Amino acid sequence: MPAMLAMRQFTPPRGLRCYAGSYVYVSIQEDVCSDSLMFDEVLAMVDGDIKKNNTNYREAISSRERLAICLRFLATGDTYTTISFSYRIGISTVANIVEEVSDALWLRLQPEFMPTPNEALWRQIEKGFKERWNFPHCIGAIDGKHVAIQAPLTLVLAFIIL
Repeated sequence: MPAMLAMRQFTPPRGLRCYAGSYVYVSIQEDVCSDSLMFDEVLAMVDGDIKKNNTNYREAISSRERLAICLRFLATGDTYTTISFSYRIGISTVANIVEEVSDALWLRLQPEFMPTPNEALWRQIEKGFKERWNFPHCIGAIDGKHVAIQAPLTLVLAFIIL
């Protein structure tokens, strides 16, 4: 009986995963399939926003692991439940981490990688579509998506795709 109790209480440290009954170390970068330098660069950008302090009652989840959890969710589309089992943390903790880290990523990365377009940028994009694809007055395209368009009653023939 005491041996079973000891087995039940064993919790491997974070970073260890159970494969076929044995525990194997899996690096965070390997888990989210990211280049180590790029991961560290993104971590440096958002570290101050996602870092939590240790308390007397618990050790905080590191900002490195918080970023890995969020990137895994965004990259794979895994459920919170799957990620919580993989990282041995609660489902609601995963949900909170994804929300907080996503907000921090948007706050830090949006101005650099997705600036708010102005009229000059819209005109430049439209010019590119016109010159390269011969689509005038186009400022964007959706790839691989089926978009339902309902034709106006007066122009039904103009909306038939051949």
